[in-house]
Amino acid sequence: MRNSARRSIPLSRPTPGHFYALGPLDSLERAAKRLGVGADALRDHCERLAERAGDVAVAHLHAGAVAFKIGDTWRFRFPIGVGESVRGGQ
Repeated sequence: MRNSARRSIPLSRPTPGHFYALGPLDSLERAAKRLGVGADALRDHCERLAERAGDVAVAHLHAGAVAFKIGDTWRFRFPIGVGESVRGGQ
């Protein structure tokens, strides 16, 4: 079982009603910039939170963001925020 005291970014699972941006998933570097953390720190955080879901690992992050590990690469999806369209643009 994971130790919740090790989590550096608050965990917030998506709830019904969250809407996610359509289109490609964000890269590790872009997601780290969007969350205001370093890429290495975000990768380590995702590794700690990861849960197996079929062929991929899934980590639920702050504010409803979700990380998917496909192969050796982490990809990220964010809920649509203020000022974003349904296609993920500004």
